[in-house]
Amino acid sequence: MKLLKVLFGLSIVLWTGFAYAADEPPASWSSIRPLGMGGAFIAVADDQNALFYNPAGLAILGKWRLALPYLGFETNQSTVDLVKYFIDNQNKFKGELSSWKQSDIDKISNAKIRLNSNVSASFVGKHFGIGLFTVGGARISIGGMFIPTLKYRIDLDTILPVGYAQEVSISELNDFFDANLDGSRLYAGITAKIIRRQKIDDERLAFEFSDISVDQFNVLNETPMWGYGFDLGFLLKVPTINSNVAFAWRDVYTRIGDNGVSPNFGFGYAYRPLGDYLGGVLSDLTLALDINDIFDGDITLFNKVYMGAEIDFIKIFAVRGGFYQGYPSFGLGIGSFLNYATYGVELGKYAGQIEERTHTISLGLQF
Repeated sequence: MKLLKVLFGLSIVLWTGFAYAADEPPASWSSIRPLGMGGAFIAVADDQNALFYNPAGLAILGKWRLALPYLGFETNQSTVDLVKYFIDNQNKFKGELSSWKQSDIDKISNAKIRLNSNVSASFVGKHFGIGLFTVGGARISIGGMFIPTLKYRIDLDTILPVGYAQEVSISELNDFFDANLDGSRLYAGITAKIIRRQKIDDERLAFEFSDISVDQFNVLNETPMWGYGFDLGFLLKVPTINSNVAFAWRDVYTRIGDNGVSPNFGFGYAYRPLGDYLGGVLSDLTLALDINDIFDGDITLFNKVYMGAEIDFIKIFAVRGGFYQGYPSFGLGIGSFLNYATYGVELGKYAGQIEERTHTISLGLQF
């Protein structure tokens, strides 16, 4: 009861004070498991990802979990295609530039290179969670009609989230659940985040590189911006239909440097039927649906929808699939040790306009 009052009061105070420019992108953690499931995780929230997707999930974790460390690497299909192109044409690039065709130049100049890496450690369970997450990314493109121009953006975020959740214990509410939903319970949670951000966003002409030192490309030499933020989450567990219904209000009030981050209100539903299939070969089926950025009028409805599924195969392999903003996603996990996911991100205004296919892999241990 006390936690619920505090969360509602905090959200109202922070929302009414949200009158500054929201120019900074969120400091978020997109984990490989939810990505394989089409990004749908608000109502699943049953591991360390609850710290970012829905802190209310911390209240229903049955045991403590230590993930140390998790290493991840991510790139887009354009970068994969460019690397393959260089491998297939090694001999051509050992010769003179005069041997290049216009198609070679176009292939390189049209490439949109994106490389991301991340490192994380977390400790979650029994209502509480804490972690340290570092996300680094680089976007590079080459343009210019007469003089080659290199555009690059480098970002490095370090996030320290601390989350807490508990059951909302209101006798009248629980009596209603007992009478109408056969023992359903509501949980609420909050994540507080400390953020450190460094970034470079620049453009250079080709002839400028002869006078540029390596230090000018070192993101660690840039003055960091510090920030803080809060996420709120609610999760209703309905055991009679093996379902979770959840709401998450991420970045209720978040500032990084002098700017703010736009809040993101999302809804989630997860269906988790009990039992095994095919004599225990398949188990732990999860079906999930998320709708994010509900109140953002600049995003079309289909770009807000994320849906996916996960199932275990012989208790060792996890197979995942879904649709991320309308584009298919796929994931495969070997325990908590090795995971892979591919998904598509919509770069345009409406679904199906401009897809950026992404591949990500992670390596780590969980106890």
